[in-house]
Amino acid sequence: MAALAANPAISSNPPSIIISHTKSKNPLPRFILPITFNPHRFTTTALRRPLQISNVLSNSNSKPTTPTETFLSRFAPEQPRKGSDVLVEALEREGVKHVFAYPGGATMEIHQSLTRCPTIRNVLPRNEQGGIFAAEGYARASGLPGVCIATSGPGATNLVSGLSDAMLDSIPIDIPRIVKEAFFLARSGRPGPVLIDVPKDLQQQLVVPNWDQLMRLPGYMARLPKEPEAAYLEQVVRHVSESKKPVLYVGGGCLNSSEELRRFVELTAFRSRVL
Repeated sequence: MAALAANPAISSNPPSIIISHTKSKNPLPRFILPITFNPHRFTTTALRRPLQISNVLSNSNSKPTTPTETFLSRFAPEQPRKGSDVLVEALEREGVKHVFAYPGGATMEIHQSLTRCPTIRNVLPRNEQGGIFAAEGYARASGLPGVCIATSGPGATNLVSGLSDAMLDSIPIDIPRIVKEAFFLARSGRPGPVLIDVPKDLQQQLVVPNWDQLMRLPGYMARLPKEPEAAYLEQVVRHVSESKKPVLYVGGGCLNSSEELRRFVELTAFRSRVL
């Protein structure tokens, strides 16, 4: 089977696995711009001053972007094509230009479809583990989803180090919707990996895809925490303003909020260092 998500599960049908992983739209160096690049020198800051909650909160609610260019298919609208061709075209429609795919018995149909695709370049890794980490590095460097393809059995288990839990399973006619949902999940909320499990027999079946299917995510819950009440944030800001020797400790959850972090440092006039 084949999938777009996190940890592959053991099933009766051998899985081939595609991993889509995205990180921040901003390159990693921008995350540390508010902080001095000299680990032995403090930043130059003005005197700290009282803050207002409206000055700290971001006014922009950024949403995941999707490709908007008109897509020209290589197939006629009602022309049947293999499930593997539908999968590759679905990746094209999501703007994918590079995949990291190591061939195997359960993914040969997908690899054959990739050879017929002029817009997606396959970067051949030495093994599946190298492919998943290459896809992750690609996502970190480009801000785009990184796609990794591996075969069943040992190929799937080699991906475990780069995966988190998630799995989807469906039939060929649903591949366009499933891929659309996978990229939505990978890009929305707190970005992360998504697994799509596509059985080999479905890769070989002929089908006329429907690209206008709506997503079905009735149980979807964003991985971002709920927005806190302004009254509680006012208390936090007041304590920060009144503190004497504050320390700013920032984790990976702030990776998509580099501009907000920069503004917070400027408003609080914290002395910051790279650790």
